Amino acid sequence: MLTRRKLLISGLILGAALPLGGWPQSPASPPAPSPMDALAWMAGGKWTAEEKDGDRLLRVEMNCRRSENRQAILFEVSYLTAEGRVVPQYQGMYVWHPVKKAFLLWQVNRDGNIAEGEMREEDGKWTQHSLVTESGGGTHELRTVMQRTGEDMLHLKGYFRAKETDSWTDAVDLIFRRAAR
Repeated sequence: MLTRRKLLISGLILGAALPLGGWPQSPASPPAPSPMDALAWMAGGKWTAEEKDGDRLLRVEMNCRRSENRQAILFEVSYLTAEGRVVPQYQGMYVWHPVKKAFLLWQVNRDGNIAEGEMREEDGKWTQHSLVTESGGGTHELRTVMQRTGEDMLHLKGYFRAKETDSWTDAVDLIFRRAAR
């Protein structure tokens, strides 16, 4: 039996869950424009890049998709070994932060290292600054610059530094191509 107290608590929980404008009118309604639309180009298909490391060739695969509520870009990055084995490396997401006026990144790699950062677009280049907290407790910084060079092509350049006072060193320089969607 629902008591007055249970009804009040239920109402508070539902009220906190209700959007300020109330429930959506219809699931068939087109979604309202979102700052996430600026990253929609990333979603769909499989992005692949190859990097030569001495005699070894490393293939990187990235899959991006919109979240069901369309308020995030979710991504997975895997490495494909020379033996054809897929090794999941990163999983993460981009979301829009309305106060910071920036896209936020959260990412975790297979070793449990967590990257948190911000990304902004300027002159067609997306620059992302991240602080990585290593599973052992240490930290380092990453800077990534992405530039779309075609409908299905992306140039990604990554930099590393152990601490803020260090100079940035080159980490990766990849050209991603997207397979047909």
